[in-house]
This record gives sequence, structure tokens and C-alpha cells, in this order.
Amino acid sequence: MGRDTTCIDVYSDNYKILLYVDSVGCTSCRLTLADWRRIMNESDSVFVRKPEFVFIFQPKMSDEQELYAILRNKGFRHPVFIDKDNAFNKINKLPSNPAYQSFLLDRDNRVVMVGNPSMIKGIWTLYKKVITERETTARLSFLNLREGGVP
Repeated sequence: MGRDTTCIDVYSDNYKILLYVDSVGCTSCRLTLADWRRIMNESDSVFVRKPEFVFIFQPKMSDEQELYAILRNKGFRHPVFIDKDNAFNKINKLPSNPAYQSFLLDRDNRVVMVGNPSMIKGIWTLYKKVITERETTARLSFLNLREGGVP
């Protein structure tokens, strides 16, 4: 809400869904905050361990205040990272297509899937499937260990 705050633990062992929004084009058009709010709310009821959502925005200097105003006016209370120097993109060399600037990261922060679930139909379903299958596998391995088996 326009100030520094405590944010998610990017080193937690939960899955993470990372969205990067660069400074190209209309910032307010590219945020799709209503879609992200829906996805985040749905994840609350779908997963045993809700994935973390990491939002990294790289606004133009002239659009920075506009970005703050959009987040405030839309009531978007989830912490976001503001990357004024475009460091994230420089390090990771992201694709220029915004549909491919969103990533599902595993517990070790490795990219498992690429695609923006608010822009590409069916990606959210695939994200849910991957997370659910891996949660189930992890639970079964844990139960097997508790019973003295070998995973």
C-alpha cells in the first residue's frame, strides 16, 4: 500500500507462482489484478499447502506513482516487489511476451512451468494439476517413511 512491508518468504518450501510485469505497454492493462485475486482465492480452497504468490513489477519511472495508485484503488493488498532497475529481467533474460512472464516454481525455486494463468486459457488448470500431483506424491512418500518403507 505504498510503503515497505513484511512480505512472503521467497525461500519457503512451498510452490510459488511468480508474475513479472515489465514496463512495456499499458501497466494497468497488463496487471489483470481481478484475475490474480480470483486465482489466489481459489488456491486457498484447492491446495493443502497454498502456493506463495510473488509479484514483481518493473514500471517506467513515469508510471511508478500510477502503479501505486492502481494497486491502492483496486484494493490489492498482497505484497509486491518494485524492480526500478529491471534487475530481475536482466538476470533472468525473460521472454518479451507477457504471456510467458509468469512461472510455477517448485519447492527449490526451479521453474516447473511457464505461462501466465490470467492470460492463457488452461494454464491455471495445469498449474493446479502439477501442484496437486506433487503434493500427493510427497504425502505418499511421507506416509511410506512413517510405515518404515523406502520412498
